Amino acid sequence: MKTKINILFYTIVILCSCVKSDPLGYSEPKSSIYFNLVGAKVESFSTTLESTMVIHFPVNCSGLPSASDRKIKVSVVNQESTAVSGVDYLPIQKEYIFPKDSFSYNLPITIVKTGKLDTLELVLTIKIEETDDFANGDKFKQKSSVKFSNKIVKPILWDGFAFYLKPYSKVKYIILLQLTNRKTFPTITEWYADRNYWQSVVPKALSGYFLDNYPVYDENGIIIQPW
Repeated sequence: MKTKINILFYTIVILCSCVKSDPLGYSEPKSSIYFNLVGAKVESFSTTLESTMVIHFPVNCSGLPSASDRKIKVSVVNQESTAVSGVDYLPIQKEYIFPKDSFSYNLPITIVKTGKLDTLELVLTIKIEETDDFANGDKFKQKSSVKFSNKIVKPILWDGFAFYLKPYSKVKYIILLQLTNRKTFPTITEWYADRNYWQSVVPKALSGYFLDNYPVYDENGIIIQPW
């Protein structure tokens, strides 16, 4: 009888031991994050009259989404950046919030338009830092960059269509891009494929903009006259 009691006692001890600890040592791994972006983002202030621009870096996480918000931290890779904090971009926040119930997040960084961008292309490279909420993910996707400038080149085709658009100016070109929701001047194929749009609708809208917002000055301080 005593032997049976001892066997029962040791059996209970072993079962309790199994409940308290996983014999395989398994634990739920921490989620990891990485930039979901191939290559550097390239941006230009040439298509806007605004003095700042928000650049969004897409970040993805592995594992299951969380029922609560989680923290992301990034830092600037100074050795790979030519942009200066507080001058060419607003200082990086101490932390960003990865929203709950989500697999992705667009991390915002604000770049600033300065005179140097007329002749230089600046680079800002950031990297992901490990936090209590996230481990580092794919080692090849822990850094991301944005290259930005203010370069704008007069389209070769502009003079050929000056009858409709009138004399070129940088400001006029920017407004045209904004009104047409484009980042480049149309190719000659695009122009003739939608000739009425480019030879009638766009010039009318462009002239109307300068009339409604009169006076609008070009980059040389000269008023752009409606036509």
